[in-house]
Amino acid sequence: KTNYGKVRSRIGDVGLQKNKSNEWETPKIGTKVHEGDMLRTMMESQVILGFPDGSSISIEENSIVSMFELISDDGKNTFTTDIKSGKVRFDIQKQANKESEVKFKTGTAVAAIRGTEGIIGSTQNGKLVASLREGKLEVVSGSKTITVNGGQTAIPKGEELLVLDLASSGNADFFEELDKILSDSTISADSLEKLIQEKDSLLTHTKDALKE
Repeated sequence: KTNYGKVRSRIGDVGLQKNKSNEWETPKIGTKVHEGDMLRTMMESQVILGFPDGSSISIEENSIVSMFELISDDGKNTFTTDIKSGKVRFDIQKQANKESEVKFKTGTAVAAIRGTEGIIGSTQNGKLVASLREGKLEVVSGSKTITVNGGQTAIPKGEELLVLDLASSGNADFFEELDKILSDSTISADSLEKLIQEKDSLLTHTKDALKE
């Protein structure tokens, strides 16, 4: 039984390509997005999809995302989102059926979600980055599986994924900084972790100052 998502919000230049079509159309609020459909956002654009179980994903600017699999059958949900480029923020409800699967694919890995809020995407060279505010996900990359928990961020380091405890995990502004750092070819692998931790501390300090 094929399921679908509905467009909750749309900002800027957003395109929807229906399955087996080569044409891009502009989705409206309430437009249904089915399995096999693709969404595209341009600069300073965003589209939010809501699903029947209460979960939602926000496709951020300069992203291309395919609804690879959207199936709901007798309480068992099988949702797979294929991130071709860019990044997606997500708020996934805890699934009542233990056999349900919610996954995000990138060019190099697959992340399985279990009741999680955070951001996931890929660097300019197609490597996965996952940053969680809360919950848990398992990332399968090649023959290796790693677990990322709330308050942690997984970044590419060489051919592997490095999991860091960072206070800013799941924060959209921090993810933008990560994207810049990981896309900068002049930054060595040895200094990568230190630079990310410095950005995390700076953002945490700024947030605390704003609260005061």
